[in-house]
Amino acid sequence: MHANEQLLHRFYHAFQHRDYTGMANCYHPDATFEDAAFQLQGAEIGRMWALVKRVVRMLQ
Repeated sequence: MHANEQLLHRFYHAFQHRDYTGMANCYHPDATFEDAAFQLQGAEIGRMWALVKRVVRMLQ
């Protein structure tokens, strides 16, 4: 399996298990992330997943 494919498997496995730290660890330190709510770079992406984790816990 190609390294990129392994990375995607790790990311979505972490996503399925609500392992937001594991998801954050899949990003390169210089990565960028953009969607309707966020425009982030580097370590900010990990902090976004930490925020998502807190929100999910509050909604449970």
